[in-house]
Amino acid sequence: MTGAYTIFPSQGIYHEPFAITRIQDRFGHSVPWKKTSPHKVIRPDTARTMTAILQEVINRGTGRLARGIPGAAGKTGTSDRNMDAWFIGYTEDVTAGVWLGHDRSSSLGRGETGGRAAAPVWKTFMQQKRNP
Repeated sequence: MTGAYTIFPSQGIYHEPFAITRIQDRFGHSVPWKKTSPHKVIRPDTARTMTAILQEVINRGTGRLARGIPGAAGKTGTSDRNMDAWFIGYTEDVTAGVWLGHDRSSSLGRGETGGRAAAPVWKTFMQQKRNP
């Protein structure tokens, strides 16, 4: 899901996410990791419109607790009975998603929504990313 949001700050270009950047064999030699090629999936003007909409989620909507990150845009989410809370947000150079929940069917608690629980975690991560 987080990977899908990367198309908005990149003006409609999708870059498939991956975590592995290097593999070594048992002798310490690097083995190349196949990277996918970016490709256009939406028009740049559509990406800009989506960013404007998602900036309002932070400025005036359910993502207000993520305010304070320059140029940020994002979306909150909460599942039925507050089982999951998430926030996916991005700036020009970083897209990150935060999911909070249990690995078994159990509620996070009343009022624990994406905006209340996950957005502040995202903001803290982004602040650390900007000021290591």
